[in-house]
Amino acid sequence: MARRRANGEARPYKFRSTWKSRDKDGNPVVKSRQRWQQQIYVGYLPNGNPRKKTFTADTAGAVTAKVRAWRKELKENDGVEVDKKATLGSYSPVFLAKKKEMVDPKTYRMYTNVLRNHLADYQDKPLAQFTPSTVTHILATAKAHDRKGRVLGSAGLSLKKQLRSTLHSLFEDAKRDRIIPSNPAEKLPIPQSKDAQYKEVGRERTAFSVPEMESMLRAAAAMPDKAVGARMWFRLLTGMRQGEILGAREPDLRLYKAGTVSYEDREVEKECEYLDADGNPQKGTIKVTEQVPVETKALVGSYEVNWKLEELQKDHGCGSKGPDGWPCQKKRGANCPDWKWRIPDGFDMLHLSGRWCLTHPKSLTGRRVPIVPVLAQVLQQHIKATSKQPNPYSLLFHNVDGSVIDPKQDTVDFRSLMELAHIPHPETHSGHETRHSVVTLLASMGVDAQLIKEIVGHSSDAMVEHYRHADDSERLRAMETLDESLGLEQIGWAGK
Repeated sequence: MARRRANGEARPYKFRSTWKSRDKDGNPVVKSRQRWQQQIYVGYLPNGNPRKKTFTADTAGAVTAKVRAWRKELKENDGVEVDKKATLGSYSPVFLAKKKEMVDPKTYRMYTNVLRNHLADYQDKPLAQFTPSTVTHILATAKAHDRKGRVLGSAGLSLKKQLRSTLHSLFEDAKRDRIIPSNPAEKLPIPQSKDAQYKEVGRERTAFSVPEMESMLRAAAAMPDKAVGARMWFRLLTGMRQGEILGAREPDLRLYKAGTVSYEDREVEKECEYLDADGNPQKGTIKVTEQVPVETKALVGSYEVNWKLEELQKDHGCGSKGPDGWPCQKKRGANCPDWKWRIPDGFDMLHLSGRWCLTHPKSLTGRRVPIVPVLAQVLQQHIKATSKQPNPYSLLFHNVDGSVIDPKQDTVDFRSLMELAHIPHPETHSGHETRHSVVTLLASMGVDAQLIKEIVGHSSDAMVEHYRHADDSERLRAMETLDESLGLEQIGWAGK
């Protein structure tokens, strides 16, 4: 009985290759010629049938050479068979379809924008031809565009990070799908000239100094619109993100009386030694003023960060797009009669109005931010002053008619605050810098790094990792260092 060859040990064999053609008179004819072929079993299809790879050439030697080259490439790629036909353009829809069900809407918008607007010139390039040098070239030559697609100049560091993040995620998915053997964007630095680095350093967010924070607190307390002033105090004294502030809800705010520590200036006598007129040492007493801690009952609070304000986009729900456009004849998904939210299945959200929704924050839901006594009084006055205004969404901060405060308007309000506080070059600052300021102040006062992370929801690796969880009272004591550092009692609040 002949020995059966194992898989992969097949030999080239002859076969007749036929094709349809026409003779010199234009009549249809069938032509054929002898060729060589070899088939190798390389696994199984999803339906269980064996999967074959076929090599064809004019001679047996040419077929054998093709098989050897394929096996060599397979060995170099750790057993992964590279799909040389899959291009960036053909794989992008597969990638986006998966990510739409996995990531938050903002991240999905970033992936879509990068692939459609910044990688349009590479849509026909096979994924297997992308190398680390290719990705580096893409990052180095990336351009920034305005909303109309016009080139504004070289891309900044933020856009290059988005490009690298998108490519890394796409190549990682392609690697898992066994289309490519490795990720060419893995651990790839962003190329940047020294001049560009200097510009980025100049644009980096920094923390406001203590005098600047004090000036802004005083300016906010004196604002004619007390609702805006209260919102600014909330920003300056919590370190929360803009979306978390504008999406803050009254049910998540808890104000209560609790024991707290304040500091009073008291005149006390202290013994001292001095030299008299003859140079002889003498003992006596002097009166000095020092700050003495006093335990009192005060209104404090905590805010549980469960939601943030976010703009969500809408997709067409009328069917598939055809040569003549969408079935509803509308261009924008928001205008489709059967529109649907561009969110993954199971995405938790609360629709407010128009495009505005409440979604869960970047950090874990349920993060508690302590409210120091003076801020607690400000919020109590703010809630009382706005209690008769419409508030259908139970927002802590809203317009007079109960509508959502647009982030652009909030940015304008903070810019006005900086101008009132005489902050130099307010156009170079953003409200997010108050978050840096709170972290810096807490750290400078010796507050534990893990405790700071729990308060502000920080997840940066630059923070020291500690595995300790603080209770509400410890968080409150940590935030009270802001009161001491900024002298909130002396600043006061002008509202009633």
